[in-house]
Parts: sequence; structure tokens; C-alpha cells
Amino acid sequence: MSEPWFIYAIFATLFYGLISFLYKTVAHRGYSSLKILNIQALTVAVIAGFFVGGFKHPASVFKMVLLFAALNSLFFALGTVLKMTALKYIPLNVAVPIGKLNSVFAIFIGIVFFHETPSKYQYLGIILAMTAVFLLIKPQSKGTEAKSLHLKGFLIAFFGAVSVAISVTAGKLASASVPKIDYVFFSYSFVALYTFLTGKTPIGSMDEGKSLDREGYLLGFVLGLLNLTGYLLILQAWAAGPMSLVQAVFSLSMIIAILLARIFYKEKFTPRNLIAITISLIAVYLIKG
Repeated sequence: MSEPWFIYAIFATLFYGLISFLYKTVAHRGYSSLKILNIQALTVAVIAGFFVGGFKHPASVFKMVLLFAALNSLFFALGTVLKMTALKYIPLNVAVPIGKLNSVFAIFIGIVFFHETPSKYQYLGIILAMTAVFLLIKPQSKGTEAKSLHLKGFLIAFFGAVSVAISVTAGKLASASVPKIDYVFFSYSFVALYTFLTGKTPIGSMDEGKSLDREGYLLGFVLGLLNLTGYLLILQAWAAGPMSLVQAVFSLSMIIAILLARIFYKEKFTPRNLIAITISLIAVYLIKG
């Protein structure tokens, strides 16, 4: 019989695979990443708010909820915007494996802060994951401009992965120490606030995406529903199991996203793509232990 954390992680993986694919749809439609994320976060916050039912916990717990929610929301918002932006420069079958390097970063964080001890196979998995990155960073199209765009997309996706790893750490800490639904409510309320305010600044003007139409608002709403369900599942997984193992399984969401992109957007696989993705999957298997 599977461990509870594994079951939670598998279902969370399915939901987040769909989310990653829909981010590709957002990029393909040319929508503003900030505006989509704002609607997504508002959806999560409003629905979670119905289940909070008044915050009746001690002040010390309330402060911890706010602290973890602030850290999670800041780096989640940053990581998600970077992820969607990267998809405007590189295909999903390149961006997703790079983004899933947050699992590698999370393992390092688990070693330092949670005293988790990877096996020799998990260390080998980390090395293989880094090898996959070097395969993916090489531009697949010719021309100086194309190479520049590919590198730009890679760097955006890479820093997005770092941001998500920090967000994951906040979530891991929160999952075992504060009420989950309250944490989710405040986290996504902060994300909604950050994205709204950022849109009013010079940074927001750098978002080249178009304003949302009816389909855009619907995409944001659906992303919010998937996000709420998937995040509650992953919080349960983090509370029940080691972060390094949970993240290894969670990384498989990239397979779902890449397969959907191949079906609906006809994204082609080069031999380098296939080798890098294969190495990434082996790395995830080894990291799982």
C-alpha cells in the first residue's frame, strides 16, 4: 500500500500538470501574465475565504500564518510570472524541465533546513538533473537573435524555478505548523494584492501581454480552481512526507504538460529535447529514492 504522502503527491501532480499546460495556453493567446495570475489568485482567495470561518487561533499562530503566507505568495507570484513569461521565448517542452529544477533546489533546502539525508542515488539524480539543464540551454534555432531569445527564456525559467523553490520551503514549513486553509487564504490574497499593485508600476508596464477578454477571465478562473485543489493536496503531502521525496514525484507534472502541448500545439521534440527529458525523468526517479 502506498504511503499517504505519495497518494497526495500523485493527485497534486495531475492538477499541476494541467496548470502548466494552461500557462502555455495563456502564452499562446498572448494574455498578460500578471492579469491572469491576478484572476487565478483572486479565485483561490475567494473560495478559500468561504472556509476560513473567522480566525480564532492564538496571536502567535496568526503571526506565523501571515509570515509564511507573505513569503510563499511573494516568491510564488514571482516564480509564476517568470514561468509564463519564459514560455513566450522557449517552447513548453524546454521550459517545463528547467522549471522543475525547483525540486533540485528544494532538496538542497531540505538538507540544510529540514536535516533530510539524500542517498547516493538521490545525489546522482541531482547531477543528472543539472546535466539536463546544460542540454536544454543550447539554442535549437539558428541566428544570433534566435539564440539570444532562447537564452533569455532559459534564464527567466531558471530564476522562476529558484523563486518557486523558496515558495515550496515556506509551504513545507506552513503545512506542519499552521491551519492550512487559513494559510492558503492569506497566501493567495497577498498574491492577488501583489499582482494588482505591480500592474500599476513601471514593472507592470514591462508585461507585454494583452488585456483579458472573456476567454482570458475564464482561463484565470479555471487556473484558480486547479490551483486551490492542487495546492491543498501538496500541502497534505508535505505535512505527511519528506520534502525531497514529495518534490521528486511532483516534478512528474512536466510529463503531463509536455504531452498535452504536443497534442494541442504540435510542439516538436528534437533528439536533444528527448535526451534531456529522459535524463530529467531518470533524475526524478533517483531523487525519489
